[in-house]
Amino acid sequence: MRTIRLILIAASIALVLAACGGSKAPTEAQVVLSEWAIEPQELTVQAGSVTFEVENAGTIEHNFVIKGVEQGLELLLPAETQTLTVTLAPGSYTLVCSLPGHTEAGMTSALTVSG
Repeated sequence: MRTIRLILIAASIALVLAACGGSKAPTEAQVVLSEWAIEPQELTVQAGSVTFEVENAGTIEHNFVIKGVEQGLELLLPAETQTLTVTLAPGSYTLVCSLPGHTEAGMTSALTVSG
C-alpha cells in the first residue's frame, strides 16, 4: 500500500512538472508521514505560496513542521490528511515530525525552494 502511494506521489509530481514545461517547480506538494519516514525524502517547490497536502499513513500520531519558517501542522491522527499553505522564500529547509523522538528516528525530509 505504501509503495502504491509513493508511486502515485511521484506520478503526480511528474505530471505537475510536465504541465509546467519542466522548467518550474510545483507550488503544491504531497507529503506522506509514517513510522519513521517522511516521503518524499527530497522535495523541490517554487518560491511563493506553496500548499502541502500531508497524509499520516502511519499507525500513530505525527506532526509536520517546516524548519526555518517554523510553520506546520500540530497533529495528524492515523489516516488523516490536512493541508498547509505557506509563503516560502528561495532556499533550503527541512521538513520534520517534531514529536519527541520522531525526528531522531528518521522523520526528516529535505525541501528546496527554487526562485
